[in-house]
Amino acid sequence: MLPQSKNSSATSATPVLGFVAVIVFLLSTLALPFVLLYGLLKPRWREGADERLGRGVWRSSEMAEIDVLIHAASVGEVRGIEPLLSEMLREYPSLKVGISTTSLTGRGIARELLGENRAALLPLDHPWMVGSALARISPKAILITETELWPSMLLAISKLEIPVSLINARISDYSFPNYARFRMVLAPLLRIFRLVATQTELDAQRFRDLGVLEENLFVFGSTKYDREVVSMSEAERQAFAAELGIDLALPCFVAGSVRPGEDEAVIRAYMAAREQVPSLQLVITPRHPERFEDCAALLTKMELQFHRRSAGRAAQPSGVVFLDTLGELQKVYALATFSYVGATLVDIGGHNPLEPAACGTPVLVGPYTSTVRDAVAALREANAVK
Repeated sequence: MLPQSKNSSATSATPVLGFVAVIVFLLSTLALPFVLLYGLLKPRWREGADERLGRGVWRSSEMAEIDVLIHAASVGEVRGIEPLLSEMLREYPSLKVGISTTSLTGRGIARELLGENRAALLPLDHPWMVGSALARISPKAILITETELWPSMLLAISKLEIPVSLINARISDYSFPNYARFRMVLAPLLRIFRLVATQTELDAQRFRDLGVLEENLFVFGSTKYDREVVSMSEAERQAFAAELGIDLALPCFVAGSVRPGEDEAVIRAYMAAREQVPSLQLVITPRHPERFEDCAALLTKMELQFHRRSAGRAAQPSGVVFLDTLGELQKVYALATFSYVGATLVDIGGHNPLEPAACGTPVLVGPYTSTVRDAVAALREANAVK
């Protein structure tokens, strides 16, 4: 059930919160011209500029009717809330839900789930943008995922007295020391949350150390692990492999959600492995679409012939497939002999290793797995990860 009572912890921190609000307003106002200038120089930013300024979809009648707003940063976070969204709509069929994201690709997935006018880019974190957008739609409740802690957004939520919860909450090993330095400012903001549902006990302890009250803190795990596995018949699997140019009779290495700084290492590892196993195939995809061209250029630079998935059906097996499309990675994992999950060779903390594991493929991870440590530990117990 959605929380309705007033947040006593936030109310008790009102004087401190008022001071924080002044600081946040001054800093965000000083930063605003530079953010706008940066945005004007970025074509991808300009594409959603109206929504980032609190206009566009934020002024639609459909957005004004929503009961619950869920904020999820990008594709992974939106996919992660799908099980929760399905359960909410099953339990409350008349519930009107909207989703905000910080990325265009995340917004695209959200629109597939809810429709064109129920998903929008989160406005810039300034009261003039995000505050006015939230006041206009005034949902009955807001759910924020993971560590999307936007100060102006939280202050606007508190001012409007909208119940808000943080779900799938986590703090990485890298981020925690930085957050801890600003505990005096962060603690009043965190106490705006009625509920903080963390992924692990370690995350709970970190939020506790940052000032979240014990009565508002729970360890619920992550809804991203509740996603249904993509199911394909053997005929569908073979047809999909043929489309990509993958020979199922030969070994296939899938490198998914690869981040900057990892792609060259992954490609070199593949080339080294191919010296021992000449028939080894590779499917590689970056985490974010804006890196598609950079990764394709790297494959070309390293003199690998490859098939681009966006070009359509492969004429023949090519040995290397560049997956430059969205929404197909889970199906590709079902073709893998073994897989690598990105964001583990660089200090980001890792993406969900259960996605390939759910397809029955062994998983390789690098040393940085702080955000998925429980999933990796479970796979290690089953001898399913290296």
